[in-house]
Amino acid sequence: AVMSCNVLRRHTAWVDPSVQLWNRSLLDNLQYGSADTGSSSVTAAIEQADLYAVLEHLPEGLKTSLGEGGGLVSGGEGQRVRLGRSLLRTDVSLAILDEPFRGAGPGQKAAAAASRAYVLEGRHTDFYFP
Repeated sequence: AVMSCNVLRRHTAWVDPSVQLWNRSLLDNLQYGSADTGSSSVTAAIEQADLYAVLEHLPEGLKTSLGEGGGLVSGGEGQRVRLGRSLLRTDVSLAILDEPFRGAGPGQKAAAAASRAYVLEGRHTDFYFP
């Protein structure tokens, strides 16, 4: 079957190294582009993307505005926010993770690898590391 470009885009999550965050809350940044934004899904995405340490440093937790361009978080933390955003999308069948560990420490790399294994359970998602 041939897939149109629009269908392919809807089913693709791209986590690129240039952190695309908005001057909105952490929750808004996570939920962007996702239809499934229930609290259990958000909690799972936060866990899988290793965002609990980020939450601890934000004065209002999930309600904290991340500042223009995500200025309140580091590059590695912003990358994990983008990973969390992609994990909330249930319609993804292709995930492109471009430099997914940029700015991450050794412990976070292990957590990300474990998260990826967890995410693959029950989901038919192909991963591409350019």
